[in-house]
Amino acid sequence: MEQELSRFYDTWAEEQFRDPQRTQVLRWKAQTLARLCGQAGIALRGDVLEIGCAEGIVLDALRESYPDARYHGIDISATFIERGKRLFPGMELRCQAVEEFFHDRPYVDFVVLSDLLEHVPDDDALIVGITPHCGHLLLKVPLELNPYHCSRWLRALRRAFGKLTPPPAFGDVHEHRHLRGYSFSSLRVFLRRHGLRVLARRLRTAPSCVPLSRSEKLVSAFSEHLTVRLFGGSYFGVAATPRTARRDQPGSSPLERTDKAAQRGRGADRVRSGHR
Repeated sequence: MEQELSRFYDTWAEEQFRDPQRTQVLRWKAQTLARLCGQAGIALRGDVLEIGCAEGIVLDALRESYPDARYHGIDISATFIERGKRLFPGMELRCQAVEEFFHDRPYVDFVVLSDLLEHVPDDDALIVGITPHCGHLLLKVPLELNPYHCSRWLRALRRAFGKLTPPPAFGDVHEHRHLRGYSFSSLRVFLRRHGLRVLARRLRTAPSCVPLSRSEKLVSAFSEHLTVRLFGGSYFGVAATPRTARRDQPGSSPLERTDKAAQRGRGADRVRSGHR
């Protein structure tokens, strides 16, 4: 299975190298993650590992914002790693499995998972294998399960106007071989299930080089967050792993306090509506 995936991503790498927008998109991901670290009050320091690093463009862009950290990258594609070693000779890049890396280096301060969860056969097993070995996760996950494509009533409305497009299909038929899709809600449940405490997050549509549909442009003029919730986009997050969260004071995250306040507000609204 692993050899088959390696061959697939070696072939896919050659296709990716021909994409003129790819470097701009990857640097946009890294810049968004770097800004989120600042919002969470965290500076990248110590050892930073990106799993599925390709040729290391995301790591290189993070290094521009946080030059004092030590950056490592692993990928199952030898084609990506060979190119990365030529582009970034000072960076430690390996064609290596996650288990092998942590066998040699049991702990890193940060792990970057940028567009990776949707590619691995078992996302739960990946997180379980990572979190004992790191302090924080930097996440970028595509949100492809959204009401615009999946809501029954919205699909009926769009069918009436002749603008129905099929919901995304996953596995070998997916353009980028995504094995599963996430919605904002399902990803939040996934992160909570693994004891990850989100310190900062942002939903984003796409960098300026990627065009939006007319509907997406209309909604994004009011709220990028709403656009992603409705049409899909990307989730960016900085999360503390359970070993780090245990050392912190509960509720010390501004995002966590905001979520709890919102939950209390919804509870109060339900109480008031029940007395009418």
